[in-house]
Amino acid sequence: WQSKKARSKLQRACESGLTTLQINNTLTIHVDGLYEGMDCQVTISKAKWDHLSSKVVSSAKEFLKEIPAEEIDHVLLSGNLHAWLKPIVKSVFPEKLFSSTIDPSEAVALGCTKQAKWNLSHPSQSLSNNSFNATMEVSVSPVSIAINQDQIVIEEGTPLPAVVQYDSSESSLEVWQVKPTLKKLAALGDLTSPSTVRMLLSETGTLRIAVGGESIVIGQKSY
Repeated sequence: WQSKKARSKLQRACESGLTTLQINNTLTIHVDGLYEGMDCQVTISKAKWDHLSSKVVSSAKEFLKEIPAEEIDHVLLSGNLHAWLKPIVKSVFPEKLFSSTIDPSEAVALGCTKQAKWNLSHPSQSLSNNSFNATMEVSVSPVSIAINQDQIVIEEGTPLPAVVQYDSSESSLEVWQVKPTLKKLAALGDLTSPSTVRMLLSETGTLRIAVGGESIVIGQKSY
């Protein structure tokens, strides 16, 4: 790669796309003006991704096998690759995978919060206040999204991107924005029973809803 900037832009788009690939069978990555005015658009299927990443997955599994199991208490997955890492970790450390309701995209933020709480309660053992001089901005959801107005699936203030799923036995349901204003976003009908509705709210404000192999997209911050 001759352009580090172009590589960085493509890498960010791919990392963000991995979250989408967890709820859809295909993913289209589009980057405007990637290099010297040229746009980039690539479509990849989940099966193709599994094939391309097979060597990396195999290497990761071999690396984990070198870690003594007795030195591991629990394994908590985080990040965009957690869906692919989970079966690997489970096969290597079958009794160590931490079963939790924690969203993998929130794991690092929650860990930092717990560490900050510990630092405040143990000032003599914490790093001095002058050790760091940096601020990290985290995108959060400006809205609350619910199923049929009463079942909130994404809370206002949730770190983005947010991936959630809702299991339903109904033949139809509605997706609503309930905060800060009330607004119907989508109506889903002819659902098989049972069905699983998956939603992805991206950092750009795009809401993607997938069910039964089909998906709809509510445009960037259009809600």
